[in-house]
Amino acid sequence: MAAFLKRFGTYFFFVYVFLSVYGMFWIKTEFNVPFHLAFKYLSLPIFACCYLVAFLFMPNWRRGRSKTALLIAPGIVGGLLLVFSAGYVIYANMIFGEQKTVIIRGTISGKSTTGSRFTEYVLGIRQQNGEILRLSIPKKEFERVGIGDEYSREMTRGGLGLLYSRRW
Repeated sequence: MAAFLKRFGTYFFFVYVFLSVYGMFWIKTEFNVPFHLAFKYLSLPIFACCYLVAFLFMPNWRRGRSKTALLIAPGIVGGLLLVFSAGYVIYANMIFGEQKTVIIRGTISGKSTTGSRFTEYVLGIRQQNGEILRLSIPKKEFERVGIGDEYSREMTRGGLGLLYSRRW
């Protein structure tokens, strides 16, 4: 395992990141919900795997390292894998379970943007049941609507219960 990770670990990591970012960029979801699900359900398994691999399968890496480095390095790798696992939550939502087309309707209660280089355009939509749904939407759609406007959009509710729409 250590030889495999030493030889292909960097490639594996970059492919993992690329596929995750691709999913996060091309599939619009409820704002930040995939990250919340990833942190809630994947934190323990990802960190456990990182520490198990580091301590059980990489004896040459452990040799000569300080105790601090032995504790911090697998945690950093686990943290990076966890942050980028949100894209895989989106993929799982799209692939597994029943996919239902739904119409989201409500009044726009807020508009905001996040990020600097890659801006996310977020609408707060107050639904008829009083619940506020925060959706990440395309820029053109964001510019065309205002607070207080009625808003409706067709989306798909995936197998994990997340709303999503493809950008392509």
